[in-house]
Amino acid sequence: MRFIVPCLLASALALSGCGGAPAAAPAVLTPSPTPTPAVTSPVPAELTKANLANRTLAALKKKGSFQVEVLLIERGGDRRYTDLDYRANVRLTGTSADLSASTKEVPLVIRSGGVTYFEDDSLTGSSRRPWVRLNPKGKSRAERDANEIADTVIGLALSYQVLGGATHATSFQRGGQPAVDATEAGQEYIFTVDPRKAAGEFFAWPMIRDAVGTLNVSVAVDAHEVPRRIEYVVRSKDGSSLNVRVILRGFGQKTPVVPPPAAKIGKLR
Repeated sequence: MRFIVPCLLASALALSGCGGAPAAAPAVLTPSPTPTPAVTSPVPAELTKANLANRTLAALKKKGSFQVEVLLIERGGDRRYTDLDYRANVRLTGTSADLSASTKEVPLVIRSGGVTYFEDDSLTGSSRRPWVRLNPKGKSRAERDANEIADTVIGLALSYQVLGGATHATSFQRGGQPAVDATEAGQEYIFTVDPRKAAGEFFAWPMIRDAVGTLNVSVAVDAHEVPRRIEYVVRSKDGSSLNVRVILRGFGQKTPVVPPPAAKIGKLR
């Protein structure tokens, strides 16, 4: 397989750097400063530990679709993976989500109707049929690697689901009012959650499931309770940690998320 998991994605999978300085102390999220928006915006209603999850996720579901952009920051040397260039289109479908996502290193991953497709012509041996329908229980080394990469890409797109853990928060506080765009100030909330006590696909993601201790989470919501910026910190057994910063935008756009054409899907060789 020509594709080797790059260091920046390996960090997301294993929270291990490619050498470098020892890890710094785990990051602690603090309230963001209050901005002065160019235009006065409505003040969001105050959310609580009891209702933040239901109300923010309901607001996203009402939008139906959105775009996700991600920045990873590894603590210990503060490496910023600004070249990750992660983008995803997410379409909520019932209790699940269809999505298409790519990074600078991974051409494209599509999940539609619960099936994941991975683009890599070295898996099929055909540039005309570069897509593979992944078997999550595939046993070949190539397919296991492809599943691992796809799981990482999909997990980042599902970062908004971390908000579902607010109900189980061990600490919860209202933060500042950071800008969510050029004209609107949002409301920030900061909470800590034990991922082992929360349910949902995001919390079953290996990166989160195998995290050490609790997750520190910050979310900025707009006046309509739509989450616009999410940040969470994941710690590993070796003491390193990873900040995942997520921007949500492009709400309600009719970007289709569909499987690749059958003529483009090859067989795993």
